[in-house]
Amino acid sequence: MARAPWLILVPVLLDVALWLGPQLSVQPLMTPLVAAVQAPPGTTLTSEYQEALDASRQLLTQFGDQYNLLSVLANGLLGTPSLISDIGLGQSITRQAGRLDLSSFGSLTGWLVGLLILSVIIGALYLVLIAQHVRAAPLSLPALARSFVRTLGRLLIFTLLIGLLLALASIPLALFAGVLTLVGGAAGTLFAVSLVVFVGWWVRLGFTFMVPALVLDEVGLRQGIWRSINLAARNLLSTMGLVIVLNLIGTGFSLVWQRLASGPLGMAIGILGNAALGTGLLIGVFIFYRDRMQRWQADITNLATA
Repeated sequence: MARAPWLILVPVLLDVALWLGPQLSVQPLMTPLVAAVQAPPGTTLTSEYQEALDASRQLLTQFGDQYNLLSVLANGLLGTPSLISDIGLGQSITRQAGRLDLSSFGSLTGWLVGLLILSVIIGALYLVLIAQHVRAAPLSLPALARSFVRTLGRLLIFTLLIGLLLALASIPLALFAGVLTLVGGAAGTLFAVSLVVFVGWWVRLGFTFMVPALVLDEVGLRQGIWRSINLAARNLLSTMGLVIVLNLIGTGFSLVWQRLASGPLGMAIGILGNAALGTGLLIGVFIFYRDRMQRWQADITNLATA
């Protein structure tokens, strides 16, 4: 990082735009949802259930007031660090240049698709620069442009694939969790949440090296999935340790940035610090992947020549 401070330029500019730019608000779409969160007419509710409904309405109202759809530009799936997106700072809204309300789900869908595509473009540029740094390759605009175009196509397909998988998995998981909750009550809910966390952990572990494979090695989607899962399986304990450390550092410093971001100066420091930390951690993942891949390929070569 000390030799390539310009690597943080993309996430810094993105965060500054989210901080000082306009808010794309979904508040008009949340209003009917808040009104719909109520018990059927004539139903007598227990105090606990009424408190749960009130809390749900409050959360939906707060989400509609504070959420900025432009934060989708910080694509966490690709590892693009963003202080504003990660923390969801409500106080940043008061310093924004304006507010554009989305009044229909059609406009929400259109904006969401466009922002997701733009987020992949931003992420591809950021990741290509990191890959060039990890390769220790000289900066060449024609080479960067070619790598960017190839990487962009793969990352767009990857993002679409993950989105489809999440959409397809959410329906049966929600139904299964609902059945467990109805049958087992609080114990069923706890089991359902634990099951989702367990499955999510192993999926996260298997896809840890997906982005480095697509960007650093410039392989296709199928080959990237195969490399990521195999590399994680062959280095299971070290991969688990890597993911745990990344999460601990990210969560811990998120609290630090949140405390700093109470004022403009603290926000600026937090944006720079978060971009530097996130970029450094991502470089570490790329180097981990590169070293383990080289070791794996050396083992294959040794077996072939033995």
